[in-house]
Amino acid sequence: MLALATQRDRDAMHAVFEALPDTLRDSVLLALSHHDDSALFAIGLSALIDPAPWALRVREHSTEEHLRATLSVVLQGTSRDSSRVRAMFELVALGSHPDTIRAVTDCLTDEIHGVRTAAVRALASLGAWDGLLSALRSPHRALRADARALLAASLSREPSLRERVTQTLFTIEHTDSSEFERFEARNMIRALGGLAPLSAWTRVHQDAADALAHELETHANRVTIARACEVLADTEDPRAIASVRAALAHRSRVQRVLLAFRPFFKGPVGGHAMLVLSRDSDSLVRERVEALRPFCRA
Repeated sequence: MLALATQRDRDAMHAVFEALPDTLRDSVLLALSHHDDSALFAIGLSALIDPAPWALRVREHSTEEHLRATLSVVLQGTSRDSSRVRAMFELVALGSHPDTIRAVTDCLTDEIHGVRTAAVRALASLGAWDGLLSALRSPHRALRADARALLAASLSREPSLRERVTQTLFTIEHTDSSEFERFEARNMIRALGGLAPLSAWTRVHQDAADALAHELETHANRVTIARACEVLADTEDPRAIASVRAALAHRSRVQRVLLAFRPFFKGPVGGHAMLVLSRDSDSLVRERVEALRPFCRA
């Protein structure tokens, strides 16, 4: 096994490890842990089928310094995804070390989705705000959403973080980011109680209007409707109110998902939209708007 490890024959090591009894597997792992090259121990760890025993086995066989080096090799290597994620959170458990923060931040650009999302959670656990703020600029929409949620949740514990978050969002909003990223930034600024300018009508708003109309003709999914209304609340263009009005005039499906329209009326133009639609010629629209009045922004 040591010869295989020395040759970095990862596939052969995996095959041998899978064939070993548990007790013998632990003995081989212990032998590798005593080798001067921590990468050999890392290869042995990555060959474990079940990542659950990692904490026990690794801590039994390593000093903290050796353990951090070993786990970093697993995290930055080509081990199976579950092993890399496990190594990341074992590193987090060792504390906020500069090498750990750098290694985890590098994972924000990893090609594996699960590793990227784990990195965002790990940075929040470490209180590594620079890394987490950088995730707001990620090309991956899901990663940006996770970063925004984790930063918002952290503000109650770290009030001094609010200014840094807001400044980053304003920078994104005023740069050549994509139109959707700029919308996300404006929306979060408002959610944090700040003031962000309303947008002109863009492709993002047109897509939201199209999605809203399509959704009421098909599944009438609450989440999809709410997301579309959230985007339409970002502009004062009359087409936004017209799109919501057309949706509220739909004769079926609307009543059971009526509360999904709240984001539009809670938004910056909610008061004006309420005034316009409460005078609509269609009594059904007026009735539904009245039901939404408690959620209207004054």
